[in-house]
Amino acid sequence: MNTETQKVIEHEGDHYRVLATGAIDEAGRVYCHLASTTRFVQQRNGRRPIQICDWINADAMA
Repeated sequence: MNTETQKVIEHEGDHYRVLATGAIDEAGRVYCHLASTTRFVQQRNGRRPIQICDWINADAMA
């Protein structure tokens, strides 16, 4: 995936790339799959970003 077109947002004091978006809840929040741009896990074949899924306010996605 082209990283130049991926959105980067700030969430809980960290910066995350938005990998995918999903459902929208009653409060207007969007369920997102996020990958950290600052925190990584070292593996034998290199580093991989910490990933989370969370509900994000729609205004943060704009």
